[in-house]
Amino acid sequence: MTKMTSIFLIAMGSILILSGVFLSLNASDKPGKPDTSRLDSAVDTAIADGVITPNERDTIRRIATDTLVNPDVAIRNAEIKMASLNIKAETEIIDPAKLSGYEFEKFIVKKFNPKYFKIKNWAGDKYVEGRYAETTPQPDLLMEFSMNGKSNLFAVECKWRKNESYKSFEFATEAQLDRYKKFETKEGIPVFIVIGTGGEGGNPEHLLFCALQHPV
Repeated sequence: MTKMTSIFLIAMGSILILSGVFLSLNASDKPGKPDTSRLDSAVDTAIADGVITPNERDTIRRIATDTLVNPDVAIRNAEIKMASLNIKAETEIIDPAKLSGYEFEKFIVKKFNPKYFKIKNWAGDKYVEGRYAETTPQPDLLMEFSMNGKSNLFAVECKWRKNESYKSFEFATEAQLDRYKKFETKEGIPVFIVIGTGGEGGNPEHLLFCALQHPV
């Protein structure tokens, strides 16, 4: 082997080594398909009970963002997957507003001394496909006050608002007020409105009590 041949082989070897290093570095820098195993696992966990809760949505969005997947697309795909599997919901998402309203009703009920006040009816708001009980549009509570052998009926509508710092606010729609007035006229008993604001439904900061037709 001549000196020139040895130099040529050494040069070629160096070039091949450098080329291999370059290709290796280039391959490692090139972004590949993101690993979505964590996201897939989070989606499968969320849809297992047939309901994607707000916390589960937040988790899916966070993991999607971490894995460079559009969070809105991830949520939509999760919903599509859940729908395609036709999973029967095992849990129900609770509406915080309705829950707080119910807690406020219980708060008001406990204000009536059971020695003198009896609950004659406590209207619910359950319905399906537009069908509901006749008592649903009525005021929340039908109460009976008894003393000295005499009794009188009256109705109470309970309204709670989380944070009302302004001077005026809407606590009922025109349609709701019309229903309460018709109930008052038809049944011949007074309807009272109790409004709670601030705090929580079960422990409001402020209470306002007034008659439907005339303030007391």
